[in-house]
Amino acid sequence: MCDTFYVIQEQAKAIREYTDLYETSPRMGICDVDEYHRFAEYDDTVLAGMYSEQHGFMFSTWKQSADRRSVSHGDYSPDFDYAKESFVTRSGLLDAQHIFTADEAANLYGKYG
Repeated sequence: MCDTFYVIQEQAKAIREYTDLYETSPRMGICDVDEYHRFAEYDDTVLAGMYSEQHGFMFSTWKQSADRRSVSHGDYSPDFDYAKESFVTRSGLLDAQHIFTADEAANLYGKYG
């Protein structure tokens, strides 16, 4: 029962994080993706999210032009954790080789947790 509570509590924190970002972030301001809100940007990489009644939340990272008028090479996902990871690796903030896969993390946790 405690495990279930912990899982639900963690899910609620994640939902609160991206809904707060969505409510406080500006729209992209780019015609084709204006339904997205700009959560973060670094250099030429942007992290954004959108909400629709039909599909719920969707997140994306893009490469954006220097003038911020267009984006390309979108990486779309309904998984916010994946989108954040995509943002930090695509932007160069963190090398993808320094991020543990789910299996690697579980293996480490099993050994040392």
